[in-house]
Amino acid sequence: MRLIDNREVLINDNRVKIYNAITDNPGIHMREISRKLQISFSTVRHHIRRLKKQEMIRIEMKGNESRIHRN
Repeated sequence: MRLIDNREVLINDNRVKIYNAITDNPGIHMREISRKLQISFSTVRHHIRRLKKQEMIRIEMKGNESRIHRN
């Protein structure tokens, strides 16, 4: 897996909004991000995967519940 420069990852407007929502709300859920930003859940999930792949965020699981935090 090749990590790219974080600036490259944050070129996408939706990804920047999602990353900022995570930064401002540690432990936020994907559904809450989707509601707050009015971005479809599938789009949020896609961008979360990209941010996780770049190791910019981490996902903590508690049972069936996932909480997202900035690294």
